[in-house]
Amino acid sequence: EPDGVTILEAVAKSEPALRWHALTALSALPDVQGGVALANLLHVDSAEARYGAFRAMRARNPDDPLVRGDWVANDFFLHVIPSTSTPMLHLSSSKRPEVVLFGEDQRFSPDTLYIETGLTIKGNGQNSDTLQISHFSVDQGERTRQCSTAVGDVIRTMADLGLPYSVIVRVCRECKQKGSLNSRLAINAVPRTGLKRESEDLADDSADSKSSRFVSAPLPELFRTSKPSDEQLPRDDSTALEAIEQSKSGKSGDGPKKSFFAKMGTWFSSKRQ
Repeated sequence: EPDGVTILEAVAKSEPALRWHALTALSALPDVQGGVALANLLHVDSAEARYGAFRAMRARNPDDPLVRGDWVANDFFLHVIPSTSTPMLHLSSSKRPEVVLFGEDQRFSPDTLYIETGLTIKGNGQNSDTLQISHFSVDQGERTRQCSTAVGDVIRTMADLGLPYSVIVRVCRECKQKGSLNSRLAINAVPRTGLKRESEDLADDSADSKSSRFVSAPLPELFRTSKPSDEQLPRDDSTALEAIEQSKSGKSGDGPKKSFFAKMGTWFSSKRQ
């Protein structure tokens, strides 16, 4: 029934202990008001509410232009979501490889300097809005590209140079730690069950805050991770992202699309897809 949409939206926005339930309910509502409520949640402060709303909107309609995104370099999804809240970069180590930018104008510092074996990313100084990215590979030798400091442009350029998702995640994490990326950074900010009403919303901690909270409750398909090991990932950025780099074993897309009701059948069953 659509009568409760306003309450469900308010609960998803401000009640971490009930957010999972509210977003699941909104994603299941066929009424257009449910979709409007989820779109509204893309602009709130909570990282968990924003990313949870994004996932719920994809479950409702993966072809919605707002959340469809691009399949980049046959390796990962890139989504740019217009958002009026604090600019946030969300990285996923579960369900599917994806980068979600909440806010279109996110940039690396013009003084960015990142170096690792075979990769150099260098800014051109305060008076420039471009970066130079150089990548060496055995197959293609050294290649250099210029791009803007926009986060989406940098990510696409790295992918075009053949850098895999795990490296792109590492670059974003280390640039955030060094202060070269001013956007808020969130990792696996999925709603959880089993929280107490007085629990702190751990998903809204800053990127360098650490938490020992684990996702251990059985989740429906909407917020389920892809591997049993993923359900035990700590929610802090460093450990979770190291797990990405260690566990990434191949490249895959979304696979065959399922109907909405087929997905609903898996949300409330313990059988993993």
